[in-house]
Amino acid sequence: MSSSREGISGRHAVLQALRSERQVHSVLFARETSTDPGFKPIQQECARRGITYRYVNSHELVGLVGSTFHQGVGAIVAPLPNHSVKDLIEGPRGRGEEPFLVAVDGVEDPQNLGAVARSALLAGVTGLIVPERGTSVIGAGATKAASGAFSLLPVAQVSSLGSALATLKREGIWVVGADANGGKAPWKLKMTGAVCLVLGSEHEGLSKQTLDQLDARVCIPTPGGDLSLNVSAAAAVLMFERVRQTADAGKA
Repeated sequence: MSSSREGISGRHAVLQALRSERQVHSVLFARETSTDPGFKPIQQECARRGITYRYVNSHELVGLVGSTFHQGVGAIVAPLPNHSVKDLIEGPRGRGEEPFLVAVDGVEDPQNLGAVARSALLAGVTGLIVPERGTSVIGAGATKAASGAFSLLPVAQVSSLGSALATLKREGIWVVGADANGGKAPWKLKMTGAVCLVLGSEHEGLSKQTLDQLDARVCIPTPGGDLSLNVSAAAAVLMFERVRQTADAGKA
């Protein structure tokens, strides 16, 4: 497939791409599931945007979208726009909002990366920072797990996470790292305001270079045992702690 086009699959991923400003070249349904009423919202969005859809056999669909987990539908879309770190800062500030960013440091499992993006979108995160090396690519697996979040959440894919974090700090953004080895409980740490939450790899956590750049560390207490949470589960806990704190601040 041309570098100017890529395949996505899954009902939520296709529907959210159609509802976003992302360019959608074509939508494809598996002929074997053509009578499924669950496709109606996708077909309605196609009609709204003037995009024609067609039916193909399941084998052809897999070849076109690059995934066997397609739920009977896929789409050919333009690649995600790659935002700069400055874009992620200036975008929300231009709307009168404080940037709330998430950065990943060595998250290797595409399912985890997609799940982090999905929770980030739901928690009101304004941008995601993903290193180009040492972290899963935003491919078919991550896109499917994200359920369309990548079409709606601005992403900066950066060559150096260290440089990205340094830029954030210069711009007055508080950089908080999730560290299973120690730190304040999330409800004892101020998570509101301009914040970037940094999440480490599934096995090694945050790199030493990243740990050295943090303004604060946050650790989720686990009274039921000494196992650490999966990175996507930890991300959801921490992001929604910010949601809670923001709501409480609004009541004050």
